[in-house]
Amino acid sequence: MKPTLKEIDFEIAAQLLIVEVAAIKAVCKVEAPKGGFFIDDRPAILYEPFTFGRLTKHIYDNTMIQIDNANYPLSLKGRWNRERAMYGPSTIQYYKLDAAKKLDEEAALKCCSWGKFQILGENYKEAEFDSVHAFVNAMQIGEKEHLMAFVKYIKSRKLDEALRVRDWKKFALKYNGPGYEQNQYDVKLEKAYREYLT
Repeated sequence: MKPTLKEIDFEIAAQLLIVEVAAIKAVCKVEAPKGGFFIDDRPAILYEPFTFGRLTKHIYDNTMIQIDNANYPLSLKGRWNRERAMYGPSTIQYYKLDAAKKLDEEAALKCCSWGKFQILGENYKEAEFDSVHAFVNAMQIGEKEHLMAFVKYIKSRKLDEALRVRDWKKFALKYNGPGYEQNQYDVKLEKAYREYLT
């Protein structure tokens, strides 16, 4: 069982970002409600086929992987769309990652969102890692590493102010991209935040 976050960890992170603990916990709940690790102790990931397509200049577009009699895209072009992305359950994400690594390992690692805060691998520099491999290795250790990567990423992207004043729309846009409204990401964040205040 991988180490999980304790209350003191949230308090330290909140002090570093000068934000409320409830705000950080809200991001946790929305990004990875089941925690930073899957049941097999591997970091929670979400494979993003649109990101893989962009990073590989679309040379693998429409490449599919068959899992449980369903075809899932490894690479896509165009504007992000949940239906076309065909994410599927958490249990198949590593099958997608492993298949994509055979095409382009670095792009595959970069196109996944990792851990308790679902930081995209391609953002490893903003989380203060020298390489995507170093970032992924840290994600294997425990949720405290996920939290510290989040703190550094938030500071680097200057998102701490939006989190501080609870500007959920601005935070959602910069953290999740322009497709955030499809998922009502800002609404979910505010709801989770209010739950942690009670």
